[in-house]
Amino acid sequence: MKIIYKIYYEEELKAANLLQLEQEHNQIYGEFNIVFGSQYYLPYPTEETIGKHPEIFSELLLTHFDQMNLVCMSLGEQVTNYVAIRYIESPWVWLEYKRVNDRIFVSEIFHEDGGPNSYVSFEEEYFQRSKKEKIACIPLNELLVEVTRKTNSFIEELQKINPLLSESKAIKSFLSNTRRGDIR
Repeated sequence: MKIIYKIYYEEELKAANLLQLEQEHNQIYGEFNIVFGSQYYLPYPTEETIGKHPEIFSELLLTHFDQMNLVCMSLGEQVTNYVAIRYIESPWVWLEYKRVNDRIFVSEIFHEDGGPNSYVSFEEEYFQRSKKEKIACIPLNELLVEVTRKTNSFIEELQKINPLLSESKAIKSFLSNTRRGDIR
């Protein structure tokens, strides 16, 4: 398993003061992919497709990292053995993580009958009639290590872009959700 991300609008973030960060940058935009073997979940368009307007294809990086950290906390601490996260841009596509002992079974779910109002579900029964495509079976530790490593890398990158990001409400909220607490 591998997480790939790229932050957009670095120059704007770098030049922003705290007020601008609060008013104009309450989310960090960019590319986000999860790769299992050679299969990409949330496949991102090629640079040719994106062209000079990456904002059209921007993902909500704080939200994606927040979801992945929730998956890790839930499965790693055995709060639950099941978590499904909905793709932000598509109300009917979910990524399912199911823990069995120290293995995580990952499937993509296509659920067209509406859905929970949330972007996260802990109810496996809800998706029983949905079409599923198995993606991978990975060790729990592989998931935990990759999410922690990429979250830390993301936080360090934000700190390098603009140290004031650590004072913004959006980043403070994100950090509290990841249990990190600070950006340093």
